Amino acid sequence: MINLGDIVKDKVTGLEGTAVAKIIYMNGCIQYEVQPKKLKDGIIVKSAWIDGGQLITKKEARKEGGKEKPPGGSGHVPPPSSHPINRKYGHN
Repeated sequence: MINLGDIVKDKVTGLEGTAVAKIIYMNGCIQYEVQPKKLKDGIIVKSAWIDGGQLITKKEARKEGGKEKPPGGSGHVPPPSSHPINRKYGHN
């Protein structure tokens, strides 16, 4: 099973990168968006959507305390009043 954050490799094309998104279609097809880590001529390589069946896990995402660490930040959402546009115009 592939988890977001895992380093994966496409068995067909050899593309290797981080699984950054997952989509499950109504017909049951599961695809992952894979973002390569390498640059090409100093430019970021575009990500690709790849069928889950042709991906292998090269390295699992980091886990903390035996639990999978969810991708993303702290989850803290600042109040709307902290947004610069709201401070400028006095919106709350």
